[in-house]
Amino acid sequence: MKSLLLGATSFILLAVMAGAAPRPTHPVAKAIAVEKHFEGKGRVLLFQGQPCSPQIMFDLRQSFPKSTIRLAAPMRESRQLTDAARHRRTVHITGMWRHGRDKLCRFVDVTKVIAD
Repeated sequence: MKSLLLGATSFILLAVMAGAAPRPTHPVAKAIAVEKHFEGKGRVLLFQGQPCSPQIMFDLRQSFPKSTIRLAAPMRESRQLTDAARHRRTVHITGMWRHGRDKLCRFVDVTKVIAD
């Protein structure tokens, strides 16, 4: 009887611990070769962290594959991206992969923005 009670308690405890494990958020695109061409479509958000580029930073949320990509844009494209972020529009981005001051900080240097 004790072993049955101990087994049931252990099973319940493991089930509770497995359910409380943290769930991963949107993965940030990694392992992309720098200086490669990028083309993607998604929704734009203003970047919430410390920028690793002297330009204004944005986040591009892609639906497939589900990932978040950091963007840096010159002034003209930055205005378009800010407008798309405010109005929650989908955009098509073209650019080149670059890295910032820190080698681990990779972002897309935007060359063209098309609002959908």
